[in-house]
Amino acid sequence: MNRRAIVVALLASLAISMLLWSKLQKAPPAGPVAPVVERPAEVKKPVVVSKKAVAARTRLEEAVIKDSFEVKEIIASAVPDLAVTNIASMTGRYTAITILKGDIMTENRLMDANQIPNLARAVPPGKRAVSIAVSKVTSVGGFVQQGDYVDVIATFKPRGSEPVTKIVLQDIQVLAVGGSYQFAGGIPTMTPAISAAKVDLITLAVTPEELEKIIQLDDSTTFKFVLKNPNDKDKRVITKGATQRSVLEEIGHPDYVRVTAPSTTSDTETPKVVIAPIDDGKVEIMYGAIKKREVYKYGGPAAAKYQQLPDSIPAYMPPAMESAEQTYSGEQSPVGSGE
Repeated sequence: MNRRAIVVALLASLAISMLLWSKLQKAPPAGPVAPVVERPAEVKKPVVVSKKAVAARTRLEEAVIKDSFEVKEIIASAVPDLAVTNIASMTGRYTAITILKGDIMTENRLMDANQIPNLARAVPPGKRAVSIAVSKVTSVGGFVQQGDYVDVIATFKPRGSEPVTKIVLQDIQVLAVGGSYQFAGGIPTMTPAISAAKVDLITLAVTPEELEKIIQLDDSTTFKFVLKNPNDKDKRVITKGATQRSVLEEIGHPDYVRVTAPSTTSDTETPKVVIAPIDDGKVEIMYGAIKKREVYKYGGPAAAKYQQLPDSIPAYMPPAMESAEQTYSGEQSPVGSGE
């Protein structure tokens, strides 16, 4: 029984093997193997790349370019538009913005040589730039900064009349402070912290008429700059000016009393007001052009405050003036009949 099973299994295996062999003989021959083709390398392009950070508005001299930039080959697909490929073409130009390490230089990161960020280009059309020497006192403690607007107030001391203080110029643009000028060029920059700087010069943008006035002020009188709120720009004011008399009168100082002069006009007209100083009883006695002495007469409104002093005898008196010498005592008036 076992023998028969073994024989049957062998015959079955042989039949299956022959069947498979015949099928393999009938199968089509395998095609040729495709050759392996290597991918072509991507095209690279030379571009200018920064080796370190470069500040905005830096002039690119040869030494700066050599120290801060280099040419690298990068994949063409990664090259941005307007990339700078010739490092020599950057000579003499300015960086428009801050350049970081590894940045690919493009044309919009540079300013042309004819776009020099100088002060002259910041002067508004029709105006002039003038520099004035200032101190912390005259420049609002040093807080005046580039771009601010200021008023100019001056004190005049005309001969024979009382000094007067007046605002003479308004809405004056500050172009620069000190000996430096920051070129904006429409590029936003970080707002600096508020701090008082050591200021020695202020450069202003003025019209030709304002230029003449401020030069006159600088040469002949004292003046100060008054810082304005930017929202008050173009809001000009008209003032009368101030004198010591007007200030004391306004605060009601007793040295100045308002006296209404007798009216010679009709009732409808406003009477004129004059200022009369208080009579303190002082009399100055003069001999020719020589001042002799000052005494205070009795009976004046302020006489109780003073003591009549005896005459002082000069060391030398010309003969022509000896007859005019007078002595005052008791109730006698200190003023001679001939005076």
